[in-house]
Amino acid sequence: MDMGWNGGHGGLGPMPGEPGFSFHYLKSRQFRVIHVDGAHGGPMPNGRGLNVALFSERGPLPQSTHHPVGPHGELLPEDLAARVTKQGAVREVEVMLAMDLSTAEAVHQWLGQQIEQLRDVQRRPPGRG
Repeated sequence: MDMGWNGGHGGLGPMPGEPGFSFHYLKSRQFRVIHVDGAHGGPMPNGRGLNVALFSERGPLPQSTHHPVGPHGELLPEDLAARVTKQGAVREVEVMLAMDLSTAEAVHQWLGQQIEQLRDVQRRPPGRG
């Protein structure tokens, strides 16, 4: 998320002699790409910011399955009646974001800008990239 100055020439920072400040992005050891289906959270109990949990949704994995063994020791297809699984859907919480009000407002503004850009791209006829 680049919410600040980008130099106006591809985000490479200021040209020599230009005033400005450069940011360098490093991926932490915990960096990964996650799929997000939704968010849950709200104000922190101390009122100093927001907690936002991002989650992905999926069906539950079976807790156990049973496959009969054939006469020659081969596994036969699963006995679906013996499957043990939870009912409903799973919301797998991937990460919890904790941010103060000014950061939440900046993220809100940035997200709004990105949504508008995406809508503009999606309104274009195919092949007009």
